[in-house]
Amino acid sequence: DDGGNTPPNPDDGGNTPPNPDDGGNTPPNPDDGGDTPPNPDDGGDTPPDPDDGGDTPDQTPVTTTYPNGLSVTMVPGATTASLTLSGETMQAVKQANGTWLVTDSTGKTYTAQTLDQATGAITGYSIADRKSWTLDATTPTGKKIWTSQYYDVSGKLEQGEIIFTGSMVMENKVGKKYMIDPLQTNTPPVNPWDVSVPDGINDGGRVRVEENAILLNSGSMELDNGVSTNIFGFAPNDYIYVLDSVRLDNGVFINTGTVSGRYSSIISLNSSDIYNSGTISVLGEDGDRANPGTDNVITTSLFILGGDSAQSTDTWTNTSTGVITARGGTSVLSDFGGNIVYSDPQASGSAHDQGTINAVNDGLIDFSLLNSDSAKPDLISPDTLAAVSLGNSAGTVNTFVNNGTMTVSGSTAVAMSGQNNTTLVNNGTINLGDSSLSIAENGTGLVAFKAVGDNVTAYNQGTVNINANDSYVFDRGGSATAHLVNTGEVNVRTGVTSGGLVKGESSSVVDTTSVYRSTVSNYTVGTTAAGTSGTMTVSHADLNDVSVDTGFTSGTAAQTQTFDNVFVGEDIQGAENIQSTSVVWSASAQTDQSGNVDVTMSKNSYQDVVSSDASAQNMAATLDANYTNNALYSSLNLQTASEVDKAMRQLSGVDATTAFKEARVLSQRFNMLADNAIVLPSGFGFNLVDKNDKRSELGNDTRYDMMALSQSFDLSAGQKMQMQYGIARLDGNGIDGKSKAGDNGLTGGYSQFFGINHSVDFGSLKLTNALRYDVHQLESNRSIRYSGVNQTASSDNSQQYMEWRSQFSRGFDVAEGLNLTPSVGVKLRHTNNDAYSERGAGDFNLNMDSSNETAVDAVIGVQMKYAASNGWAMNALLEGGPNLSYTQSAQKASLQGANNASFTMNDDQQGGGFNGVAKMGLSYGGKAGKLAFDAYQWKEDDIVDKGLSLGYQYNF
Repeated sequence: DDGGNTPPNPDDGGNTPPNPDDGGNTPPNPDDGGDTPPNPDDGGDTPPDPDDGGDTPDQTPVTTTYPNGLSVTMVPGATTASLTLSGETMQAVKQANGTWLVTDSTGKTYTAQTLDQATGAITGYSIADRKSWTLDATTPTGKKIWTSQYYDVSGKLEQGEIIFTGSMVMENKVGKKYMIDPLQTNTPPVNPWDVSVPDGINDGGRVRVEENAILLNSGSMELDNGVSTNIFGFAPNDYIYVLDSVRLDNGVFINTGTVSGRYSSIISLNSSDIYNSGTISVLGEDGDRANPGTDNVITTSLFILGGDSAQSTDTWTNTSTGVITARGGTSVLSDFGGNIVYSDPQASGSAHDQGTINAVNDGLIDFSLLNSDSAKPDLISPDTLAAVSLGNSAGTVNTFVNNGTMTVSGSTAVAMSGQNNTTLVNNGTINLGDSSLSIAENGTGLVAFKAVGDNVTAYNQGTVNINANDSYVFDRGGSATAHLVNTGEVNVRTGVTSGGLVKGESSSVVDTTSVYRSTVSNYTVGTTAAGTSGTMTVSHADLNDVSVDTGFTSGTAAQTQTFDNVFVGEDIQGAENIQSTSVVWSASAQTDQSGNVDVTMSKNSYQDVVSSDASAQNMAATLDANYTNNALYSSLNLQTASEVDKAMRQLSGVDATTAFKEARVLSQRFNMLADNAIVLPSGFGFNLVDKNDKRSELGNDTRYDMMALSQSFDLSAGQKMQMQYGIARLDGNGIDGKSKAGDNGLTGGYSQFFGINHSVDFGSLKLTNALRYDVHQLESNRSIRYSGVNQTASSDNSQQYMEWRSQFSRGFDVAEGLNLTPSVGVKLRHTNNDAYSERGAGDFNLNMDSSNETAVDAVIGVQMKYAASNGWAMNALLEGGPNLSYTQSAQKASLQGANNASFTMNDDQQGGGFNGVAKMGLSYGGKAGKLAFDAYQWKEDDIVDKGLSLGYQYNF
């Protein structure tokens, strides 16, 4: 058990820090409590960084099974894993902050913090659910158990001590205020220079966050409200007395809102995590009293970190959106040790000056000793801390990396200070003095790096701007042993005097060859339609997870594009790891003679990307042959081959089948309406249904008005003729958002139905021949929905349907009132779908050629009629048969954005199978009315229609 996860590398110079304030992302790892989750193959140690030297990791998955039944399968060193527990399989993906995102079989996600190597139990949390959880089959109540409660601390005022311990989440919500009022001791220590100051000076309001608890501030948080400064009134201020409003002990503090205070601190006693992506402002004595003199300031720090053992690891991150402003002698970050003492009998351990501290600034830090009240003197103290001061104890190992911007102002102000075992790195910008102030206003004696001791290394790999007199990049404080490295840029403002590279020493003491290697990951190179790309300036870096986007494709039809100087700097390794964000393009990186990295993007053939299906390949070849830079082609720059496959299927129109299928259904609805027509003695039949009737519903909320007319007459004693006509008016909403992407839906149109039936009675047999011709003039629209695309195309469609049917039937009475009529015959049908052209979707408009299909079906059936004397009656028809023959013409389509070049498509409709219809009607009639129940199901090829109804007819 390694005692704790290795925290995210703060000095990687490129890693995107976790963003806890996005309203849904899993927050950063609050406290891993033990082993790295889940890495089954290393016995608990942090898996090797895949970019740590170029070694290719073993690609063979390894499965480890734990005592509780958990099995973890993963490639050693990989960032994905498969978990199986109690028959459920879950997927895990490692996050940038070292946690793992676990997705269960229902699609729900959880953040895994720790994996207990001894038992296999996993613990984690979900801010979205406001709870923590445990994954352990040994518990009697199940696998995922919520082990915490959610506490809303919004609007509260803490004037006493409150403890949150264990797996729980406390939140001050957006728009709410949470106040903590620490009560300092009324009597100062007898000896203010005695390091044994019990519990700092806080006797009152304090929030303790311990053992995996999370304090999340999304609103406004006040750390000290009306605190008196009397207790700080000692001079000289040899010791810093800690007024802790928030105390973390294996806990987490996340700020996505605003935090304000004067003298209070947020401290960590052991292995805690602090993340700021909001705004924090502390005033200290700014604008307060600050009497004239050489020691007129209360010296304290907003964040103070430490641990009581070497296994303690603290993580501190100011993210790219984080802004921290410190005034009045209050610094931003420090650790326990030296003059910063803390002793509390209720706290674990008697000292908190051990362990590891990793801190990163990706945002903005503004630290000033200037007094905002011009009538009062600026703040001066020989013991004033730097904006960031680490290594106050020899028992800690510390790293601070600035990737953002740090501005310090006021005499003797220091950006970052390190002692003992501390590494200080600037990859961003340090401003010694505010550029908006005059040189004199910025004060004198400012320093970017104060590095004291044999084991201290200070790297300037970014930019230092000197805007104040007598100010320096480096100051070794007279120790002359710290390692100073400058491979960055130093700019001295015009008019600045007595400044330079190293205070009190020759510039020759600065190492200009050593490097601090950083890792660039989770980084995407943006490209534009103008053919330009983003440029990252970084030296001595390893490129790990880097991709290039395809924004440039909207500005050129070229299938190869080179971007120079995507990475600029010295000693940049890992260019071979650069990939394209799209499977349609390949990225190839080269290092030029200057050491900069250029990237060439080359288009892959669509045929190499999509599936081997003949239709997909034919369409891909057409798209390749007509490639250009328009919205259609840009939309296909998708991440995976599967996404491209699905997009091309939508674009081809292969799924746009609903409109024509509904027309076929409409023909069958006419049959039912005509069969149930009211027939007058003259042989004239009439029936109608309007669109408000439930029987007139089609798919996608389409409705219709329909009328069926017929006229029957006798040709001779054994021959009858019937002529039919019908018309329907369609009214629909088209695609309704619930339909499959790529499909179409009816918005309107008209249909007409023509039929002629002839029957000959041969005595024992009856021959019936029927001829039908239907024509549908349809209006429809089609949806095109995939990543980045949401288009609707409209069109006018036409379908013609012809059917000839011939069958023999014979009826006979089985019993009184019961008649059966078996039949056998054949049906020949032909459908012609006319060509159509879409409009309204620009490059995504589809032109579809006409198509036709012809089929022959065997028809075998039986009809039953039953009429009882007591008013009950039943009619049933069961009819169907196999498809004997089916042919379909090849169909071609073209896309407006692909130069209207044709490709062959297959709509997946097939013949064969069993077609038929089943209908049943049951009714009861009395003197006053009639109750009727009807049900049916019809199938032809892959088109199905079914329904049932219950009605009552009242006579008056």
